[in-house]
Amino acid sequence: MKIDTAHSRKSQMTKDEQKQSTDTKPHVVIVGAGFGGLEAAKGLRNAPVQVTVIDRTNYHLFQPMLYQVATAGLSPEDISAPIRTILHKQHHTEVLMDEVIGVDVQGQRVEDFRKCFQFNLEQVDTSSSLKIEKS
Repeated sequence: MKIDTAHSRKSQMTKDEQKQSTDTKPHVVIVGAGFGGLEAAKGLRNAPVQVTVIDRTNYHLFQPMLYQVATAGLSPEDISAPIRTILHKQHHTEVLMDEVIGVDVQGQRVEDFRKCFQFNLEQVDTSSSLKIEKS
């Protein structure tokens, strides 16, 4: 019986070692977990990239059906789902609940209240709440 040593070694890697091995992958930052953001993240499921999804809430909400909840036609669980649950099978995807306060396209950085992220590719999916200020 032959033992796959590469597979055995990978399963024995510590979390720090796994993080270091993913640091060499291109980093994609997706701002907003609306339909566009979720579809982008799902589309990258098998891509050799590290994905970070940043949204100010921890759930995805299908707003056109809110009136159904208000009239007791549907329960809130029918029109919303936790973002982490939607993307739980994507092991290279990190979901953060935070608000983006700045994007530096030339410097390839996204800044939220806690941290600054370097990225190789970025997608902004903020629906109608995007406020752009020119300096």
